[in-house]
Amino acid sequence: MKCFVTGLTGFVGGHLASHLASLGAEVFGIGLDSQPDAPFTAVECDILDFDKLARLTADFKPDFVYHLAALPNPSESLKRPREYYRVNVQGTVNLLDALWRNQIDARILLVSTSQVYGKSAPGVLLSEDSPLEPDNPYASSKRLSEEIALQYWKQFSSRVVITRPFNHTGPGQSEDFVISDFCRQIAMLELEAARSGKSDWKMCVGNLKSTLDFLDARDVVRAYVGLVEKGVEGEIYNICSGVGTEISEILDTAINLAEVDIEPAVSTRKLDKQDDGWLVGNNQKLCSLLDWTPHYTLQQTIADTLDAWRVALKKGNPKS
Repeated sequence: MKCFVTGLTGFVGGHLASHLASLGAEVFGIGLDSQPDAPFTAVECDILDFDKLARLTADFKPDFVYHLAALPNPSESLKRPREYYRVNVQGTVNLLDALWRNQIDARILLVSTSQVYGKSAPGVLLSEDSPLEPDNPYASSKRLSEEIALQYWKQFSSRVVITRPFNHTGPGQSEDFVISDFCRQIAMLELEAARSGKSDWKMCVGNLKSTLDFLDARDVVRAYVGLVEKGVEGEIYNICSGVGTEISEILDTAINLAEVDIEPAVSTRKLDKQDDGWLVGNNQKLCSLLDWTPHYTLQQTIADTLDAWRVALKKGNPKS
């Protein structure tokens, strides 16, 4: 089983590659850097470099392709819309066209996002048939990528399956995302407490009222592998827990895991980036196809993410 992964050296790409390697797959792909000590082969290649991408896919001749490479931050996309459209949309065209021109008959998993649904009413579980109302350049770029993938499926018989993962997190995620942000702050405060002897600390938080659907990235990549093998070509699948969790509950869980006393303090800067919202998915289509259920509880995911930040910061690494 030969698997080609774009975004291989990113947060989810690393979890995916490790999972594929554990299944005995030969894993090769591209990222913005290389990782020579990993159980996979990563080549430094920009998704916008069509010629290099075409050469790499032609040489490797994969059986399965996972397209994860993208700029991923909704709030950041409001500052850099041109770059988000260029990378996320043109990058998808480049990959699909390279595979088509090289006549590579691989099954392709396109990773989109639940953000394409936009805001929904509280209590609504979003299904694959729910209206699409992307409300930021990131979400819009992903919606366009879906359309491109479906066109390649219809016009050129590209064997594409599309996923819409909801919020996912875990060890190794950037602090740009809420659970990792909370965990990184706690790990930093624990280090400062050990140095100073001070026992009480404050951490900055933003909007705590949003209710979101969270999964562990390690569960998400299991769904990716199942869908690239068994998903119906040309179909779209939500990847979600079906359970909404308010951000305030996330914060309480994280603080209860801390080794020092921490009091949250609302930051105006963080509030400016966030709105109240509800984004929770319906996973019936996924679960009816695959024998898939999450292995990780949200508490375990938060604990593992916090431990990863503790290790990273003690080593002087600003990234987990």
